[in-house]
Formats: sequence, C-alpha cells, structure tokens
Amino acid sequence: FSVNIPVDPLLRRNSSLIIICDASSNCKDANTSPMRNVYEYANKNGIKLPPVNYDKLAENDLTILMDKDPETPIIIYIPNSIPYPTVSLRMPNEKFWDIVNGIKRTVVRHAADIKAAITQAIENQS
Repeated sequence: FSVNIPVDPLLRRNSSLIIICDASSNCKDANTSPMRNVYEYANKNGIKLPPVNYDKLAENDLTILMDKDPETPIIIYIPNSIPYPTVSLRMPNEKFWDIVNGIKRTVVRHAADIKAAITQAIENQS
C-alpha cells in the first residue's frame, strides 16, 4: 500500500490543517486520484477526514475539504493543472516551472478562500 501524497505523518500527528499541492499527473482523474489512497490510508488507520467527492476534486483547481467536527483536519487540495507525468526523476526544467507556476496561480486566485480555511483551522484548535 502506497500513498503518493506524503501526508501520512501529518495525519498521524492530528494536524488541524493540511495543504496538499498534488503534482501527480493523474490528480484530475476522479477514478485514479492519489487522494483515494490518502483516504484509504486514513480509513485503515482510524483517522477521520472530511467528506470528499472525487468528481468535484477532479473538476476544481482548488478544493477545501471541511467537516463540522472541529477535530477533523481541514484539507486544502490543489491539483496539478499541467497534464505531465511526474513519475520520472528527470523532468525538463520548463515542465517543472509550468507545474509550479500553475499551482502558484491557483494559490493567488484563491488566496481569500485559503486564508479563511487557515483561520477556521486556528479557531478549531481553541
């Protein structure tokens, strides 16, 4: 069993907020999204996560996952918008920066939503 998104240490530490920048080439595929493995890992280890709709996750350039239970972490999920395989250890410099800049544009575009999610995670700790 493998989780391509390395969040398992954060899940084990009961983090209140997890920001995932998923550079996987299949992150926009609802059927094979690496987030499925994150949720499977959490389920197998008794870790509660907010509800997820994989179809919506694949459609959006940013998704904020929350639950009414303040003990459940808030997940800010930013998928790779550049369809380029990231499994190779060699990637052209141009493709690397395409992926980084795509995620950066998403963060800037959704800065207010991200700030609100961070504020909620801080309030949940109180």
